[in-house]
Amino acid sequence: MALWLYYLCTFFIIILIRYFIVAGSAYWLLSSFIHQTLAEQTAETKHKRQKLIKKDISLSVAAAVATAICAAVVMTIYDSGATRLYTSIEEHGFEERSPANFQGVRV
Repeated sequence: MALWLYYLCTFFIIILIRYFIVAGSAYWLLSSFIHQTLAEQTAETKHKRQKLIKKDISLSVAAAVATAICAAVVMTIYDSGATRLYTSIEEHGFEERSPANFQGVRV
C-alpha cells in the first residue's frame, strides 16, 4: 500500500510541475507580447481574467490528480506482475511477430 501512495505522490508532483512549466511559460510569453492591451483593461475585466485563471488551475490540478491515480494503479499492478506490459522488445519476440503489424513502429 505504501508503494501505491509513493507512485501517486510522485506522478502527481511530476504532472503538476510539468503543467506549471508549460502553462506558466505560455502565459508569460503571451502576456509579454500583448502587455499593452492588458494594461488598458478595466479592474472588472482583470478580475474576470484572474477568476478564469484560478478556475483553469483548479481544473488542471483535478486532472493531474485523476491522471496520477490512473498511473499509480497501473504501476502498482505492473509491480505485482499481473499485467503483460513489456519493458524489453527483444525479450518478448518482437521479430517473431508478423512484420505487417509493426511497420509503423519500425519506420
